[in-house]
Amino acid sequence: MDSNPEHQVLPGPRSLARKSQLLNSAPSDSVNGKPSSHRSSRWGFGSRSMAAHSEAEADTQGPQHESNGGLLPGKSWRGSITLETRDHRNLALPSLPPPDEFVLRRLCDSGRESLREEKELGPHRDRLIEFLGNAVRSERDGVPSIGLGTIMNTRLDKLLCEMLAAKNHPDPIPMPLRADIFTAERLQSQWLARFRDDYFGLDNERYARLTRSGGRLENMVLNDAAQRIPEFWEAKKSENISECEGNATFREGHWWVNLACAHRDGILCSSRDVLSKGEYDIPTLPLLDGAEVGNWPDAGIKYTRKGTMADMWIPLLTHVGKRVRVLRGHLLESPFAPKVGVRYDGQYKLVQYSQKRNPQSGVFRLDLILERLEGQRPMHMLCNIPRPSQIDDWYLVEKLEGEMVKSCCGEARFLEWKAAKAQEWEDKEQAERTVNLESAAAIREWVEQRQQEGRDTKGLQRYRKLSDLKWER
Repeated sequence: MDSNPEHQVLPGPRSLARKSQLLNSAPSDSVNGKPSSHRSSRWGFGSRSMAAHSEAEADTQGPQHESNGGLLPGKSWRGSITLETRDHRNLALPSLPPPDEFVLRRLCDSGRESLREEKELGPHRDRLIEFLGNAVRSERDGVPSIGLGTIMNTRLDKLLCEMLAAKNHPDPIPMPLRADIFTAERLQSQWLARFRDDYFGLDNERYARLTRSGGRLENMVLNDAAQRIPEFWEAKKSENISECEGNATFREGHWWVNLACAHRDGILCSSRDVLSKGEYDIPTLPLLDGAEVGNWPDAGIKYTRKGTMADMWIPLLTHVGKRVRVLRGHLLESPFAPKVGVRYDGQYKLVQYSQKRNPQSGVFRLDLILERLEGQRPMHMLCNIPRPSQIDDWYLVEKLEGEMVKSCCGEARFLEWKAAKAQEWEDKEQAERTVNLESAAAIREWVEQRQQEGRDTKGLQRYRKLSDLKWER
């Protein structure tokens, strides 16, 4: 039989989807809170650290890096091959040593995002397919260039699964994509034959590393006495909050799995959604709930929340006209909210503060007008964060949290936690549908208004979401 992948008969999408389904349904020992162990000799880690804290910094590069899909200039494969940032096709991979894991993970994230949204591998398709093809040939020749540690750190296994998933395939499947799918199937089969159970246990290993040094939940403990879900996690110790140091440490787009992790790293003074101020008197607003409405092109954003007097952030009265720092959570009803977790979105000017009380219900309402300051990474770039690899970690943290609640608090508390999480997710999906409809209606209104004024609307008509617009002066 011809061993050249390009000469093989391509499998149909049903067989590919079935293999992907079998892989995704692999048995996991971590269901009972006991992640499986692996022999260290099988992981083959490179010298580059892939600590979870570094992943947030990996997504906080400036606008000059976004034009090439977030890949950093000057990054190179280990060896003599430089990753060009202008020509996406100019890539050749050495067989050994393994490639730079940071760049490879960014490529995998880019491919996974494009598959989900556009049903194709996106702008870096040539790089990805050349890399996967070289990996297939190295496995076939008995000189594999990729270790299990590299697969785990870069999420290559997730990329292959998403390439084989039928939901990510257009109908009909074009021939170039069919060839790409076949390459992914070949490589997945080769890795399954070489690593066997260890390949199925990749998520178990990621799960086990969450609480280790460099993990997402390093120095975190579960507060089993907490009454609210956002307060389940607490930091064993936290960094001192300092705006001067924090502005250098936390660039726009820094991301955490929850607010307690942001507190641990020093951007907040508490793991609860309260106003935080440090040495230089610059408040940090954690916008975890409530709603936002944008008024483009005036760059103004109106934030609204309801609650008791304690939720009204009274100290902000003295900060009107001054700078504030903003964190957004995934339960915020906003076109700028992250998909999951908590993201730092930079500095804003507090233009207006107002509050009022409903005399009938006694509920207070807070209204803030915020204006984003210039010189920061644009919001339409930040809205791509978290990346797929970070979302993977968030789901693992959710799984760990559920198992810890069940073991520490009992079955009844676990069922309450599970129901509350399901309600949160249902509310989020409903809010996303509402925000998308409002975004489309607002953009149509602005287009019609400019057409009546005789102004050009071609640039505006191509946008579908408010988060795609420029919100910085």
